[in-house]
Amino acid sequence: FSAALTAASSIVGPIIPPSVAFIIYALVAGNISIGGLFLAGATPGFLLGGGLLVISYLITRIMS
Repeated sequence: FSAALTAASSIVGPIIPPSVAFIIYALVAGNISIGGLFLAGATPGFLLGGGLLVISYLITRIMS
């Protein structure tokens, strides 16, 4: 379970600001706001993180 949880949560890191990938993308693309990218990544990142927290809590309660 811990290996699966770690694998599932590894995709959240590049999404939650401040993400180096967002900064590099904004600098290379040119006319893109870094602040806008941060705001665009915050909501899905926190939703994914919160969802993983809830699912982990429920699974540990069922298994124990």
